[in-house]
Amino acid sequence: MKKNYSGVMAMKEFILQGNSISNLEALLLFGVQNLQNEMRLMKKDGYFIKSQKVSMAKILRRLNT
Repeated sequence: MKKNYSGVMAMKEFILQGNSISNLEALLLFGVQNLQNEMRLMKKDGYFIKSQKVSMAKILRRLNT
């Protein structure tokens, strides 16, 4: 059976490549509306998820580049 490539799968690949992501980036770039739920599911699957506070200015700079 063929799996459809979804925004959630794209976001997971993005994170596993070592990139960080915010709620705003998840929504705008990947269409993932509930980032916390996806992080919870990744933790449940055994991935180590590190969180840190980032300013909105830095997030907007990342989105605009």
